[in-house]
Amino acid sequence: MSVRQTDDEERREQVRSALLKAGLALAGLVAFIAIATFVVVNGLGLNDEGDLGRAPVDVPTPLPTTALPEPSSSVEPSPSVEPTDPAFASPTISDGRLTLSASPVIVGAMERINLTGSYPGKDSVVLQIQRLEEGGVWTEFPATATVKGGEFATYILSGRQGNSQFRVFDPATQTASGPVTITIQ
Repeated sequence: MSVRQTDDEERREQVRSALLKAGLALAGLVAFIAIATFVVVNGLGLNDEGDLGRAPVDVPTPLPTTALPEPSSSVEPSPSVEPTDPAFASPTISDGRLTLSASPVIVGAMERINLTGSYPGKDSVVLQIQRLEEGGVWTEFPATATVKGGEFATYILSGRQGNSQFRVFDPATQTASGPVTITIQ
């Protein structure tokens, strides 16, 4: 055997040895990372199915599809107030087929006013809520209602004190409901 062949074989053996050592070192590093990750995850409880470590989520509730009933009172009304007084009734006024009713009709400022009604055969129509302003002009109120199954329901809040008249309006057909009067105290 020549010296050159011996040197080549030694060099090959050294390269194989270096590659084997590098492979073992890499496998050891991967095993260390896997074990360390397992210990940290289990030690901190990050693999639990429970609520630990999870941020609370507030799921929004959808708007109601029906009006809320007027609050009942355990106090009997005074004899001077008749049940047919318009302040206690929720008028349903019809202008053709588009109807609107409100509940309650007497509220404090920025309290919820439920508006419901019907518009038969007009599913998916978006109705604009309008308020009667001084001078007899109807203006858009920042709320709409969508007709589903011939009926609609929405609610509004108003801080304008006194009597206010509201109606729903179909801009496509220029059809309006009769107005409802709300007293805001």
